[in-house]
This record gives sequence, structure tokens and C-alpha cells, in this order.
Amino acid sequence: MCLHDEELFDNQDKTGWKFIHGDVFQYPYYKSLFAAAVGSGTQLFTLTILLLILGMAGAFHPYKQGYLFISLVVIYALTSALAGYTSAYYYVQLEGTEWVSNLLLTGLLFCGPLFATFCILNTTAIVYKATTAFPSVTIVFIFLIWILVALPLFVLGGIAGENCKDKFQALCRTTKCPKTILVLCWYRGPVSQMALAGFLPFNVILNELDDIFASAWGHNIYSIYGFLFLLCTLLLITTALVTVALTYFQLVLTTIDGGGDTNKVRNPSFT
Repeated sequence: MCLHDEELFDNQDKTGWKFIHGDVFQYPYYKSLFAAAVGSGTQLFTLTILLLILGMAGAFHPYKQGYLFISLVVIYALTSALAGYTSAYYYVQLEGTEWVSNLLLTGLLFCGPLFATFCILNTTAIVYKATTAFPSVTIVFIFLIWILVALPLFVLGGIAGENCKDKFQALCRTTKCPKTILVLCWYRGPVSQMALAGFLPFNVILNELDDIFASAWGHNIYSIYGFLFLLCTLLLITTALVTVALTYFQLVLTTIDGGGDTNKVRNPSFT
């Protein structure tokens, strides 16, 4: 099978995209984590778009930040079905079998760190008797919404996604045998490029984050949702371009010159 793939590639011009297109759509090594990240990201993306649309429509009062937080909690609970469906759908497409554990990972991937951060910040605010601390009634109300609304919708979405057993269709022909990729130096490896991929898009909204956080903590009033929508659009474009470029560099540079230790190899689907 490997020899057959090599013969097919020998008949092509091995430059640029044609050199790596057979490895781009290989199944990822961590299928469950990949599907969970896609599901959580889809939910957060939908949540952000809906909040920006409501903000531009004038649904949030500038001097009543409670409207924004209530909308945030309610929309997040309602979009939980989208996270469960997307995660289970892609996980089944990648020929995964343990879709229940995948749903559990999807539910904890974002809510776990968020809950831990919220507990630390709210406990600190209560200790210092800050006005930004959430009262016990509000915390119980949020917990009930998550249990009675978000969790059932999340499970139903996961069941619906698991039943949609569509076969994965790659955009181009994918080789059966993944190409061997040599391990590069640390500054050209996946970890350093992951840091670079987050640093570049972060600079796009760096100046605007100060006003957003000041508004979230009650120090300022933020109402320029139209400008924020433009920044988010620019952020999405930058993130997509950076992701494509760094994925291309990972596959091309490691297969062309193969710097680093030639005795160590890894699967391209890990990248």
C-alpha cells in the first residue's frame, strides 16, 4: 500500500501543496480531543456572534451590565446542543467508537477551566468583600440553568450527532500510509508554532481587550459593538490564515529538509 502511494506521488510535481496534500487530511492522532475542541469552539463561536448581534441591535443597556451576563448564560445553555452535536458528529466521522467519553471530554474542556477560574475569582472577591462578587442566589440560579437546560440539550445534541453516521469525505485524495516526518528543532516544532499561532491573532485585539475587561469588571462602560464585530471578523481571518500557514510549514519543512535528529520520527496526523 505504501509503495502504491509513493508511485502515485512520483507522477506528480512535488512542489508546494501537491507535496503534502496526501497527508493533510489524515485522521488526527487524538480524535476525541480534536472533536471536543471543534465542538466547544463551534459553541463559543455561535455564542460570540449572537452576543455581538444583540449588542449591535441595542438589546444591552449601557448602564445595566446584568442584561449582558443573563444573555451570556442563557445563550450558552441553549447552544450546548450545538457543542454536543458537532463533537459527536465529527468524532463518529473519524471512526471513533467511544462517543460517550468524547461527550464527557467536550463538556469539561471549556466548562472545567471556566468553573475553576470562576470559583477562585469569586472566592477572592468574597474574602475582600468586593462588590463584583456573585451572591449565592445567582450562583444557584446559574447552576440550575446548567443542570436543567444545558446538560439535557448537550446530551440530546450528542445523541443526534452520533446517529448521523456520515462518512468522512476529504477535499482531496488522502494516502493510506502516512508519510514519515522527522522531528525538528524545538523552535520549529509544534509547541513553538502553537505559541506563535496564538500570539499573532492576539495582537489584533490587544488594544480592545483593555476596554472589554474594564467593562466586564465594572470599571468602564463598553457599547461599541459594531467596531468589536469588525475586530472579531479580522481576528477570524487572521487566525485562519495563520493556521493554514503554520500547518503548511509543519508538513513541508519537516518532509523537505528534515532538520534535527533523523533517528526520531512522528506521525503527521499528530501535527
